[in-house]
Amino acid sequence: MISLVLIAQNFLLKNVNVFTPKGKIDSVDILVENGIIKKIGKNLKSEYKVVDGNYHDVYPSFINTISSVGLVEISAVRATNDLFEIGDFNAFVKSYNAINPSSAHIGVIRSNGILIVNTIPRGSLISGFSSVVKLNGRTQEEMLIKEKSALNIFWNMKKIKKIYEFFTNAKSYILSNSSGNLIYDEIKDVLDGKVPIFVHVNSDNEILSAIEFSKSFNLKIVIVGTYGIRKAIEYIKNYNIPVILNGIHKLPKEDEPYDDIFTLPKFLKDNGINFCISTNSNAFSIFDERNLPYHVSSAIAFGLDKQTAINSITINCAKILNIDDKYGSIEEGKSATFFIVEGDPFDFKSKIIKAFVDGIEIDLKNKHTELFEKYNF
Repeated sequence: MISLVLIAQNFLLKNVNVFTPKGKIDSVDILVENGIIKKIGKNLKSEYKVVDGNYHDVYPSFINTISSVGLVEISAVRATNDLFEIGDFNAFVKSYNAINPSSAHIGVIRSNGILIVNTIPRGSLISGFSSVVKLNGRTQEEMLIKEKSALNIFWNMKKIKKIYEFFTNAKSYILSNSSGNLIYDEIKDVLDGKVPIFVHVNSDNEILSAIEFSKSFNLKIVIVGTYGIRKAIEYIKNYNIPVILNGIHKLPKEDEPYDDIFTLPKFLKDNGINFCISTNSNAFSIFDERNLPYHVSSAIAFGLDKQTAINSITINCAKILNIDDKYGSIEEGKSATFFIVEGDPFDFKSKIIKAFVDGIEIDLKNKHTELFEKYNF
């Protein structure tokens, strides 16, 4: 009988430069067993297959925390768009259930070092739970890392009363040990503080309102947005709230300087805020997700140091998504989910040579490489 399970490889990766959350380690080897990094060191020996890294750089998987991969194929074709749900309260939605493992976007995105994404449902006030998936696998179950990474609320100042009523009713329902309400049953982990809420905002007033709401119900929140962050920074700092910057390549508002968003990552770092950088998630941003490293390169160009920049799309993301026990960095005991790059991954001229997800080498061919080979005379 042919096994349908993806089998992790055992191998010894020789002669590479490894980027960790604390810095670069030159000229080391990585021993991988059953998809796990067993040892990192110099002059390692093993009976396993040897892969020569030729002294190229190895980075942990880039992680896009705000993604629509697998939920949208062609934005203008409704039948290929599973991003949006009808209604204001869809807390029962889990985005991984709608992911298309055969999406053509997956190959394009992972060929730029993005091997893990957090898919976000949209289209309503409380849009549902995002799910963390690895961009390798033939089924939704094979791709799944975390079923419920966060409950997503797209903050609307005109509907604050409805949000408070929803959570008040949900809390009463759970305290009464009731059962049978699909929506309220799903958010028990949110009310218990086990699962955070991603609050998507567009102004400082929305940020302050969301923080007040979280304190009223003792909830863990993460601010998702760029606009209004500077004005609300003292509140964000005082309550130790993580921030996800959903896109660096944006126009500033009319009353802000041209480089307001470009310099925002450095501003957050200087203020001691735990933050990460992502692209935006909507039906039309799917084509921008492969550009995540270049959003980060813009932040570097405007003052963010490279180590913090690397962490902003690796370990910081993993911590916010609560998957840092296994993913987000190249360390002994963690998943062998990383890529080898020729050049600087934040430079569009660089090239990903090899990539591994849980110790399985993935095929880097995609729609773009197929078209290049077809028309490259």
